[in-house]
Amino acid sequence: MAAWNALRECRLQLQLLGRRAMSTALGWDSGHFDGPPLVDYLTRKNPCGVTPETVAHAELARRISRLKWCQDHMVVPIVEEWMAEGNEITRYGLIIVRHKLRRRKRFHHALRISDWIAYKKRVIPYDHKEALNHIDLVSRVSVTRAREMFDNLPADWKSREAYTVLLSMYVRHSMAADAESIYTTLKRWGLRSISPINMMLTLYQKHQVFWKVAELIRDAEEAGQSLNMCSFNILLPMTFRAGGVAEMESLVEMMESKNFLDEHTYCMLASSYGRAGMVDKAKEMLMVVEDGMETGKFNRLRRTYNVIIVIYGFIGDVEGVKRIWDITSRMDPTAEDYICMIRSSAKVGLFELAESGFLALAAQRKMHITVCNVMLQVCQAGNFVLRAESLLRKIHQMGFKPDPATYHHLIAIHLKNDNIQRALDLFQLERQVFRVPFELSPQERKFMSTEPRKDIKPWVGTCRMVMLALAERGEVVACETLFRNWRLEKWKTDVRLFNALLRAYEVAREPVAGFMERLEADGVEADEETIAILSRLPERPLIKQLH
Repeated sequence: MAAWNALRECRLQLQLLGRRAMSTALGWDSGHFDGPPLVDYLTRKNPCGVTPETVAHAELARRISRLKWCQDHMVVPIVEEWMAEGNEITRYGLIIVRHKLRRRKRFHHALRISDWIAYKKRVIPYDHKEALNHIDLVSRVSVTRAREMFDNLPADWKSREAYTVLLSMYVRHSMAADAESIYTTLKRWGLRSISPINMMLTLYQKHQVFWKVAELIRDAEEAGQSLNMCSFNILLPMTFRAGGVAEMESLVEMMESKNFLDEHTYCMLASSYGRAGMVDKAKEMLMVVEDGMETGKFNRLRRTYNVIIVIYGFIGDVEGVKRIWDITSRMDPTAEDYICMIRSSAKVGLFELAESGFLALAAQRKMHITVCNVMLQVCQAGNFVLRAESLLRKIHQMGFKPDPATYHHLIAIHLKNDNIQRALDLFQLERQVFRVPFELSPQERKFMSTEPRKDIKPWVGTCRMVMLALAERGEVVACETLFRNWRLEKWKTDVRLFNALLRAYEVAREPVAGFMERLEADGVEADEETIAILSRLPERPLIKQLH
């Protein structure tokens, strides 16, 4: 109810913010903010069109892109070899190279060039703007190093723009406490653009903290900043989650009156309709985007096609997946394009198409752990157990380190085939790999917790999946042991794990005592499923604690 009231208050305040913002909209990727606009001087398109300089440096970018993800140490030698062939490195040429590498998410490779510029080859003057671009690139690789670089900036370089770069890093890595601290500083200095508010809206959308949205909109009004198209696009999925389809469509009407509808809007509408089970409406929205890109109404971007093919996979449209891949496959597909195609193909049962994409990436030497994880999703969808185990061996042979997604899909495959012992062995191995050593001091543990650890923390969904498998067998002791070990690791605990534990008691027909106290001790609120399971347990008086 609090989230609902917050969104309604937002809607009333949105009606007061009538004029369209003159500030440039932020960059977008699937509806999420991706980088501060203040450093876009390195990623602008060439206003003069194609020149020999752009063609030559585009070839250099292609050479670097052929490297494996782990071969970033070879970037500078390739640049030096390219120079030895008689090519000249220019300021604008390096901007082109870095831009292309960033667009392909080759941040390690782009960072090697930035380091080379900063410390050896001063083709671009290392001024305030270049320093901020350098920090922004570093932040995509190492938060700790980016913080150190920010701390070492001269005092007069720690401007609003520098703090905005820092804020974008914290938002990107979901470091909410640090992001709110930086936002408070910027608000105290005075918000001169809508960008910081859009970043915080993105953060709250990601974590579904709806009740803070109204405060952000008030901040925009007090600062004299109007919400732009980007702001409304962020609010759209939040409105759907809090108020449903009706409230979302009301917000769309307001956006239409301000001419704020673009391809991102229609893609998010399609995603929301798909989640609501309105498949025909979702297809209608996607066709608007497809037609708009064909006629030139919308920008024809590969990332938009990737969003569309993923949504088609989500709603189970086989022909849509085939049609979009037919377009994307003629656009010199990147690894990201193949990943989106493989993931979507797995959802609609196009396993041969998914396999062909995986083999194409292997032939192009574009393999990395994310590609392997997506192929494991294919194995999970097709119930290919032996192929999944074979892929796990190849992951180790190629020198990749399995991440939480790897273990999640492997465990899901074995649970699906009732191989409970193999699933438990894999889960135990995952806990050992990603464990934070207990011998760390509180100060060291606190320091480590400030680093984003999404990539080295097991997923809550994985733990819940294993607990539910044990619960359906009525193995209360095994569930309690697994749950206790999970809590000892200081990993995230939510109501889903408690409900899985309750399910074990329900199947075993055993009473449970003091369960609400356990929830309260962990700061977890009971949901409808908790109440329903407790009401079915033998010891019914516990249900009185909920009233």
